[in-house]
Amino acid sequence: MNINLIIQHLTVAIISTVFSVAFVLRFKGFCKSDIQVEILSIIVAFLIGVGVATYYAGLDIIAACVVGFFNVLGAEGLYQQLKGKIKTFGELKADGEFLIDMGSDVFEYEYEEDEESVG
Repeated sequence: MNINLIIQHLTVAIISTVFSVAFVLRFKGFCKSDIQVEILSIIVAFLIGVGVATYYAGLDIIAACVVGFFNVLGAEGLYQQLKGKIKTFGELKADGEFLIDMGSDVFEYEYEEDEESVG
């Protein structure tokens, strides 16, 4: 048994779970029922897991499908824990909660051109 390979697959699945849950939370407002959200979650988690595994980790398609399966398990479990506790982006926008109050802090960035790169 190759423990390092399992750890690599689980690491990629954990990273892709973040993207999967964020995507589902963003688009769950378009679903009419909970079963549609569940189906969306499973499909998105698998596809994102396979995509991240093949593109960023360079895994072959079989290993990427294993990562996709791990991602479905992780994303679905995480979504079930957060279900009903997190508002959709539309709800946050309607409540005005999406704005971040920075107080009186103003961040300024000064751009300086390098004389050699200009000419």
